[in-house]
Amino acid sequence: MSKSRDIQAKMPSPKVIFYAFWLVTVKVLNSYVGFINDAEVWLLMLKRRNTSVHIWNEDEVNEMIILIRDSFIPAFKILTETLLEKPDEAESDRR
Repeated sequence: MSKSRDIQAKMPSPKVIFYAFWLVTVKVLNSYVGFINDAEVWLLMLKRRNTSVHIWNEDEVNEMIILIRDSFIPAFKILTETLLEKPDEAESDRR
């Protein structure tokens, strides 16, 4: 086996690297900054985003629509509200 193939075999796939980065980012935003209130929903969004392009079954499509409606959209609304409040909090902290 060539040296470059040996290195490639030992490296995690880009998908694993991206997922690990996303996991750390969500946990940091949740724990330290307070932007994300439900890390599990955000991680589920990531997982479903990666698998949604492979959905061909109508039942799975309907399940995805329900998840988007009941979990993902509310999570984005909460994030939007949080992001809109943060400048006000920062301004009041400056005073």
